[in-house]
Amino acid sequence: MLNTLLDKTYIEETYEYYKFLENNSSENNLKLLISSSNTWDHYKLAYHILKYMSIKSIEFVELKWLLLLMMHPIPTYRPTQEELSEHFKHYSELFQNKVNTNNITFKD
Repeated sequence: MLNTLLDKTYIEETYEYYKFLENNSSENNLKLLISSSNTWDHYKLAYHILKYMSIKSIEFVELKWLLLLMMHPIPTYRPTQEELSEHFKHYSELFQNKVNTNNITFKD
């Protein structure tokens, strides 16, 4: 799963998005990069959770999609704190409902 995060498409999309920085001043670039700093913790957290899920062979597709979105190469596409709270509230409800646990598999 983590290998797909670093595949050619992800890297190309990242470079394409930030390409315009080449022609900006360092000061403007710094301001732009810092403007998305509120998503950096989410990015890192998502990376670590995905890595753990991969190591432990945990399959929870909906959560993986959210985590991948939290790591989107374009910062403005990453969910806000409020959006994340709503998603995690929903996932928490899924875990509590024993009927839905068949959507989650743990592999050895």
